[in-house]
Amino acid sequence: DQDGIEVPGLLVQNHRHFKALLERARPLPALPTAVVCPDDANSLGGALLAAKESLITPILIGSATAIRAAAKSLGADLTGIEVLDVEGDAAAAARACALVHEGRAAAVMKGHLHTDDLLRPMLDKECGLRAGRRLTHVFLMDVPGLPGPVMVTDAAINIAPDLVTKVDICQNAIDLALALEMEPRVGVLSAVETVNPAIQSSIDA
Repeated sequence: DQDGIEVPGLLVQNHRHFKALLERARPLPALPTAVVCPDDANSLGGALLAAKESLITPILIGSATAIRAAAKSLGADLTGIEVLDVEGDAAAAARACALVHEGRAAAVMKGHLHTDDLLRPMLDKECGLRAGRRLTHVFLMDVPGLPGPVMVTDAAINIAPDLVTKVDICQNAIDLALALEMEPRVGVLSAVETVNPAIQSSIDA
């Protein structure tokens, strides 16, 4: 407190939960991953960082010119990394989907493109990557002060899910927690803490 002004405290903490996950993943083989349109510094940088941590073996799909320009802006060397020159976001996403079906990729990573463009071929009933349960999105967050990571789902893909979809959303998150050796504890949220017939989410919860 200086001259009557209260100065807020600052808590600095390393991402210890993420570091613990990286240590657990380190002995595992890198996952061949189709990275769709990594043509800006953020998306390419994320893929290269994951490769550096031995999490993935990236296959970069998109405009080769733009990808190499992004690499140049990062000062990154793409030697030894496969780059598939595909023009257009939709075509790049479709090629990533095909790589999974061919067995060349085991995962798909989003680059610099709209989520809709990425998901369209993935959700195709004949050629997509559906696995019997609703496709959902999970944020995994390392929150300072909490004893473990926190998941938030579904904050990106399912905009207005019905109750059946919410069951899949919940089960996917539980399966992910178990895969990460986290104890699944589910908090179902609505706008209110009591059941209100006017608020469908409270009834579903």
